[in-house]
Amino acid sequence: MAPRDLLRLVRTVEGGAVSLKATSWAWEIPTKEIGMTNKFVLLALADYADKDGVCYPSQATLGDKVDLSERSIRTALEALE
Repeated sequence: MAPRDLLRLVRTVEGGAVSLKATSWAWEIPTKEIGMTNKFVLLALADYADKDGVCYPSQATLGDKVDLSERSIRTALEALE
């Protein structure tokens, strides 16, 4: 499953603990495939996902969560698209 499928996965989950399911899925993606920085950003996004697969954390919020600059966050988001 590709990282860009995260929202599709989260949208298929009904009920509670959506973030936990998305986060568990993100952990299963081999770091070798997407890189460490991208994985941390993906995990942060999965952490914010709601039951509809929607999350809108700012780049600053993501940066604070994973201790990266906003520029690094933008680069990771572009890679994950």
